[in-house]
Amino acid sequence: MGGLNFNHFKLEANFCDGIDEVCKQCKNLQSQCVCNIPLEVKNRDSYTLWINSQKRKGKDITLCGIFYEEKSTMQKVLKKIKKTLACGGSLKVYKKGYLLEFQGEHLEILKKLLKKEFFCFNK
Repeated sequence: MGGLNFNHFKLEANFCDGIDEVCKQCKNLQSQCVCNIPLEVKNRDSYTLWINSQKRKGKDITLCGIFYEEKSTMQKVLKKIKKTLACGGSLKVYKKGYLLEFQGEHLEILKKLLKKEFFCFNK
């Protein structure tokens, strides 16, 4: 009985061409990753901030942004405000700047604290 001879067949696969992986920080695909977007740095008097109160999962949060500052500067501002307000908060990347997110509703107090830091507001 003559068997089939498969010696002249060659199977190849290349698994590294064009596969998009998931970013560990922002959980988006690498092609849509927002972690490596270059952020803008502007003077504080050249942009205005907005402040907003929302509910997420039944709890109040306060959002403030968009800040065009260095990350280290924003982390210092965040730490100072969290300590003053006695609440939790985080720094989020949004578009080409940063957002501050705080637990609870702190619209007026937060606005006063940021004005002391020489930030300008829309209203």
